[in-house]
Amino acid sequence: MIKPANRASLHDNVLAQLIDGIKNGQWKPGERLPGEMVLAQQFQVSRNCIREVLKAMALANIVKAYPGSGTFITEDALQNIEGPQLASTAFGSNSLWELKEMRDLLEGHAAYLAAKRATPEQIKQLHDVLEPPAGADITEAHQNFHRMLMDIAGNQLLSKIFTSVKAELNSLRKKYGLLPKEILTTYSREHSEIYEMVKDHRPEAARAAMLRHIDAAWTDTLYEDLKGNRQ
Repeated sequence: MIKPANRASLHDNVLAQLIDGIKNGQWKPGERLPGEMVLAQQFQVSRNCIREVLKAMALANIVKAYPGSGTFITEDALQNIEGPQLASTAFGSNSLWELKEMRDLLEGHAAYLAAKRATPEQIKQLHDVLEPPAGADITEAHQNFHRMLMDIAGNQLLSKIFTSVKAELNSLRKKYGLLPKEILTTYSREHSEIYEMVKDHRPEAARAAMLRHIDAAWTDTLYEDLKGNRQ
């Protein structure tokens, strides 16, 4: 029987219940899973949450989606549930919400420190990263902006922790794909706002702008349910 997902760890909870349902025969190999909307209502989570869990299960070859037909349990789902691939494609010891909180802490404070400490030369360099040349990789330019803010903050320990968190984020980007161009354009505007706060040496405003940017980015990358579950 499906229960509403535990709000503390939505994705892990939904994944565990779906896996249990396959193990106990609620859904057998070859059978079609209920649609995203039905599952979202049963678990009382967003459709994006369901979509994310199904992607993890598809990567582990437990389910397979057929456009226009739905998502089906694979014939070897039970074997794959016990295999290592599920663990590597699920959410690991670091929940998505914990990762979001780490970004808030690290990058929010980095923006604060950058606004306090930025030299005229560093502000110029940050502006150059903000406006990459025509034809440049926009995704890479966005990552460079965040990296440079961390460098300007001038805290080596903060930077080392940030590097580890970015590795987790990059693995998620590979898993769920690149964002549409229009969303990246929105990010450019948000980066411009952060830049202005750094240039004007307004630490608290820079931190607030960064937190708004992270909230928006998390929503756009399929984590819209997290924002409403902050404790």
